[in-house]
Amino acid sequence: VGVVISNPWISWFKAASVPAFASLLCTPLIMYKLYPPELKHTPEAPAAAAKKLERLGPITKNEWIMLGAMAFTVLLWVFGEAVGIASVVSAMIGLSTLLLLGVINWNDCLSDKAAWDSLTWFAVLIG
Repeated sequence: VGVVISNPWISWFKAASVPAFASLLCTPLIMYKLYPPELKHTPEAPAAAAKKLERLGPITKNEWIMLGAMAFTVLLWVFGEAVGIASVVSAMIGLSTLLLLGVINWNDCLSDKAAWDSLTWFAVLIG
């Protein structure tokens, strides 16, 4: 029933790339003209940023796991159809990975009601 689209992500990406790229280029220029910054010269900014980064410390194990899980989830989202994995399953694999490896806990999940709402609607509409 309906039209079969071979890879919806690629179709979406092709359609959205031109307006997204144009917006990416134009928006900062428009905002700069409409709302020019009050402070245009900040020679102390690099030193202040370096000091704050130093306070953060090195990247933690959980941050590396999060980065890997996110990259894997995005790859599954983009190429999952080729290997028979639905988009919603990709999201659940990413979430399960973060839960099983202790990056987040179930209370973190329960406290983010908007994310669950989005995932539920996404599952109903796409899945």
